Amino acid sequence: MNRAAATSSGTTLFEQVTAARHPNAVSWHWLHNRAPMGRLVVSGPDAATFLQAQTTNDVLALAIHQGVGEGQLTTYLDRKAGIRVMGALLRTGQTEFTLIAPPAFSEALATVFEQVHFAEDLTLSFSQGPVLSVQGGGLSQLHPTMAPLGNWASAHVDVELGTTAPLLKVGQPTTGEPGLWFVGSESDLDRLVRHLINDHQAVELSLEAVEVLRVEAGWLAAGVDILPGTPLTNTGLQHPPHQCISYTKGCFPGQEVVAKVKTTGSAPKSLVGLVLPSHQFEAPAPMPTGAEVWHNEQVIGTVTSSVVSPTLDAVLCIVSMKRDWRVPGKHLNVVIAGNPYLATVTFLPFYQRTGQAEQARAAYEAGLDAFGASDEAEAERLFRQAIAFDPRLADAYESLGVLLGRHQQYDEAVELMKQLAELDPDCVMARANLSLYYMKLGMIDAAEQEKAEATRLQFSQQVARQMAEQQAAMARQAEADEQAQRLAMFEEVLALDPDDLVAGYGLGSLYLARGAFEQAVACLSHNIEVDAGHSVSYLALGQAYEGMGNSQKAEAVYEAGVAVASRRGDMRPLSQMQTHLARLRS
Repeated sequence: MNRAAATSSGTTLFEQVTAARHPNAVSWHWLHNRAPMGRLVVSGPDAATFLQAQTTNDVLALAIHQGVGEGQLTTYLDRKAGIRVMGALLRTGQTEFTLIAPPAFSEALATVFEQVHFAEDLTLSFSQGPVLSVQGGGLSQLHPTMAPLGNWASAHVDVELGTTAPLLKVGQPTTGEPGLWFVGSESDLDRLVRHLINDHQAVELSLEAVEVLRVEAGWLAAGVDILPGTPLTNTGLQHPPHQCISYTKGCFPGQEVVAKVKTTGSAPKSLVGLVLPSHQFEAPAPMPTGAEVWHNEQVIGTVTSSVVSPTLDAVLCIVSMKRDWRVPGKHLNVVIAGNPYLATVTFLPFYQRTGQAEQARAAYEAGLDAFGASDEAEAERLFRQAIAFDPRLADAYESLGVLLGRHQQYDEAVELMKQLAELDPDCVMARANLSLYYMKLGMIDAAEQEKAEATRLQFSQQVARQMAEQQAAMARQAEADEQAQRLAMFEEVLALDPDDLVAGYGLGSLYLARGAFEQAVACLSHNIEVDAGHSVSYLALGQAYEGMGNSQKAEAVYEAGVAVASRRGDMRPLSQMQTHLARLRS
């Protein structure tokens, strides 16, 4: 990989990305190159119920705890479930909510809610302004007000920099590292930048480095991977960890189409990752945006984002891919922009920071413990946390789906099981649970289809197990037949010449392998009587005594064998006997 390509900041892309991935790094950048983000403040007694009816997520579930507001990813859809607005919806007061939308959706944010607001007791206040993104593992070492929040959580903070108003802080790891967004006036954010640079040695990332980090982290960019009008069901945002839809909150615009896709199965297209290892390129370069991905002379997807990843030493592509090829770990021979590549399909993110998978597994195990202790609310929280840490942890999807099914939250349980089926296409439990939950929802045809698929998978796996067992039995029989032939051959040789060292060692080794330790001792002891310098016979004889449980004799044989092997320069048996001796003496 070319590590010398300079970025606009003067350092190489490799250096910037590597530095940003350091556990103690703190870096910053203006989102969208200072392009203004849209901000809509909805306040008043009817704010929550108004947003509840218009957006896709459960606004009424958001709360404020000790000054920290909960938040969520949400969307506003047209009648065909196309995304008109998407962004972070934050509870910033008891009767106040702030919706922050990226530039691609900012214009719509300024108009769509005004169009559907009639007699509700609330006010809508739209503005535009910059957002400062601060990312890195070193955030936890900064001022308490800079400590990362949970994803989409928010708080108003005053970082004591003489700002004209407290900044809105939002938990948002856009690069795969712990991260925050700060929302405020440009002058106040400039003061924060100077504070980060002067007091905490924070480094500004170039736009090129930000793009690499974003794609590595699987962060879907509005206006790039998700365009206005893109069907929500084609994005994957409805699945954990994004979970921009609540299936229990009631009606919202576009719900009928979303429900139809949920009924008919997974979306025909969705965003996944494609990894092209760098060794296939003379000079690795990103794939063109919009390039078609061909496989077996048909188009299976379209590239929405692509970067050269120094972290993974590969060209990474976010691809809107058809259903049949969205199998994680699947290797595909593809053609992109006229060139052939070997690529691997993966679910996003491409990159997970060190320890994140372990954190996910720990949260999952803790969730199982909580479930065992009948604390199902805590179990649900921990299973969701596990998915947030590792969106590819299949066990967490299954456990959370089963738990929600127990509480009759069948719609979300269905989505979890569908996601599990994509993560693990051979998972029988995913199909069996889907059949059960569809039946509970009264979707008889869908339930029967999933039951048939579960039966097919179960039968296929049973046949595969039987075939594997048969092959293993045949291999064992073949090995036994081969050993019997060799045994007969060695015995025939020794009948003619009882002192043949090769036949004696071969026969003793066969007895050793079969667990006939006493017969092995007899053969190998005779070999040493014939030739006291036959070092490999000492090794096998010591192992035979160990097999009989006679450690004392084994140790004595190894000691004698080490001396013989040392004199003869037989390094391999010498090393092996020394290892056995060290273990016996420990």
